[in-house]
Amino acid sequence: MSDNMNAGQKKAFEDAVNEKVEIIRGELREEMNSKLADFKEELIAQFEARMRASTCDLASLQRREMNAAKQSQISDSLEVGDRMNREVGTNDAEMYKEVGTNDAEINKCEMNKKVSSIADILENHHTKKKRSRTTCKRLA
Repeated sequence: MSDNMNAGQKKAFEDAVNEKVEIIRGELREEMNSKLADFKEELIAQFEARMRASTCDLASLQRREMNAAKQSQISDSLEVGDRMNREVGTNDAEMYKEVGTNDAEINKCEMNKKVSSIADILENHHTKKKRSRTTCKRLA
């Protein structure tokens, strides 16, 4: 400022400068508040997106873990089933072998019983025939 300005002019000039500074400060404050609000909204949106993504990732991870656990259980069940089938197959083969042997023995025993019962029947019939001849001879 020049030296030849009087005190009143200096005061008016300073007031005008201060007023202009306050206007600029107000405009800057509004602009900064607006930018801060936009930035805050953007941060919140990014945070929410990350949370949704991490929630989706977490849910996806949980689904994958559950599927892996189910697959493991299925594999274990199939393995147990295969082992049981092998054991049952072995037991069945042994059982059929034993049953076959037992059937042969049973059939042999049954045949012997039938033969002996046929022999008994024939013997009884023959004995009855002899008796009836004897009875017929006595009556005659």
